[in-house]
Amino acid sequence: MGKNRIVKTLVKFLSNIIEHKIMSKHGKKQSAKHFVDSEITAYRASAIEEASEYNWNESDKAVIMSKSIERAKYGLEKDYPDIKFPEKDLLFFANETMIEIFG
Repeated sequence: MGKNRIVKTLVKFLSNIIEHKIMSKHGKKQSAKHFVDSEITAYRASAIEEASEYNWNESDKAVIMSKSIERAKYGLEKDYPDIKFPEKDLLFFANETMIEIFG
């Protein structure tokens, strides 16, 4: 796979991780927390595997982060309109996830 294809894949994984972290923290169904947390672990493992195929410069990481935030925000608004969260949590989880994936 080319690097651009991997970028798109990473954006999907990272946005899913961010969405699931928001759902885990702000979701009303605490019974689903274990399931959501296990999905975070699976997405993280897949993202780390994909990210390890290339060296990433800061501009690549910035693009991945900004697109992941946009996609996560859109997904949460579209699929989970009942979950209310502060914008700072979205940014916090995006930063946290980038560190987990890229070090």
